[in-house]
Amino acid sequence: MKSARFKTARIAWDGSLSGRDSIEHQLSILREVGYSRRNLQVFILYNHDLGPEEILAKVELCYRWKIQVADCRFRPLDRFTDGYNPQKRSQEDDEYHVHDGWTDRDVREVRRRVRANNICVRYGIPREDYDPVLERIPRAARAEVAASLGLVGRTHDERGRRAVNRTLLDSRRAVSADDEHA
Repeated sequence: MKSARFKTARIAWDGSLSGRDSIEHQLSILREVGYSRRNLQVFILYNHDLGPEEILAKVELCYRWKIQVADCRFRPLDRFTDGYNPQKRSQEDDEYHVHDGWTDRDVREVRRRVRANNICVRYGIPREDYDPVLERIPRAARAEVAASLGLVGRTHDERGRRAVNRTLLDSRRAVSADDEHA
């Protein structure tokens, strides 16, 4: 695959959590032939036979392995359209296909956790330092904070990233607290 110039390798993990050793072995083979973790993804089918807890456990393993997840929400093949709207905070279960044993809240939680996983893996952010608020802060504001902390250049080490993120979050919280007291 690597010699055929496939830049990103993706494998599917549709089976249960008990298949983790096989998945980990497949990923190690891909790493041995030259794929970096950054160029590997695992497809995970959700909103299907496996329950939300098992899917979230698979996402957690991918985080530990530092592998991004390509989440695949199941909908029956005979459905040509689907009313799922990722921009909405919630939908009724009858607005789109929600598999038995799943709820709209479960579907959205898996999607939210996969997004957090991928951002943390892609940018080397420890999960405890991830906050979705950071996604909405413009690059210029990040650069300004980095400069004020004496961090020069576009890339920072882990301590530098943590310091910038902490400063941004602290200033956001201070503004929110001021707004509440006003």
